Formats: sequence, C-alpha cells, structure tokens
Amino acid sequence: MSEAIHQSRIRWFCTVAAAGLALCAGPALGHGAPETGKTPDSRMSAAITAAPVIAGLDVMILDAPRPGLLLSYRGEQVLTVLGKDQEPMLRITERGVSANQDSPTYRLSDERQIQAQPSGWTTVSESGTYGWMDPRLAVRSGHREEWTIEIMDEDGGLFELKGSLESKLMP
Repeated sequence: MSEAIHQSRIRWFCTVAAAGLALCAGPALGHGAPETGKTPDSRMSAAITAAPVIAGLDVMILDAPRPGLLLSYRGEQVLTVLGKDQEPMLRITERGVSANQDSPTYRLSDERQIQAQPSGWTTVSESGTYGWMDPRLAVRSGHREEWTIEIMDEDGGLFELKGSLESKLMP
C-alpha cells in the first residue's frame, strides 16, 4: 500500500472516530456528574509487614476499597495457602492455582461461592498467579489491626505472610 493511501485511511478513521465521540459526548456533557449518596469518610490502608522467603514467590497488596492479595509463584514445589481455620484454601504451582470450594475462608473471599454448593477443588487460574479478597484483610474495630496468612510447602513447612490494616480518615 502506498504511503499516500495509508495516510488517507488514517485521516478517514480519525475523522469518523472524532465524529462518533462528538455525537456521544454531547448528551453526556449536558447531564453533568451523577448524584451520589454519602461519600466515605475513611479509606482502608493495607500493608505487608513480613513476607515469607520462598523461592519464586512474590506477594503484593491489591489496593482497593476492600484490600486483597496477589500471589505469583514460579517455583518447583506445590504451595498451600491455609484458611483462617488452618484448612487448605489454595494450592499454587507455577502452572496453576486451585481453590478448595469446601474452605470457609475461600467461600467468604468470593461472593459467588457463598450460595454455591461446595464441591472440592477447582481451577481458578491456569498460571501461577492469583488474586483474591481475603476476609482476613478487613478492619473490624476501626483501628490498626494485624493479619497473618500461613503458607505451607509440600514438606509441611509453614511460612507466615503478615500485614497490617488501618482505616484512615479522608482529607
């Protein structure tokens, strides 16, 4: 394709896109911002204070109104994330993540699971990365709180992932 034809097609596409945006933007701009109810007076702040030293494991906080965790694993062993009652909750390998639908902690972490019938292990990721909203990352008292999540390797070794939560007033 010649350069002139290519430039002509780009200009045509940009013109059509701009016209479409102008048609859509007019009505939206005429209404202003939607009305909202009461805005929150605080926000949740979560932090990891101690991460387990496991080769290939990376952990980070998912910063959201309700904080979560993201685990990424590129190791050779099978790791098991334990739930709040020490039950197996997640099994993580570098090839995938499975969730124990019978785990009360997993059921609380995924609203779709609360009403579902438990049915053993199910694949939730086909990679070694998975994020979830763990119920242990919730401030209940309005003050700074600590949380701990245990991770077990296939030899039965226990490692602790620790963190803190704090509800902070909005400026």
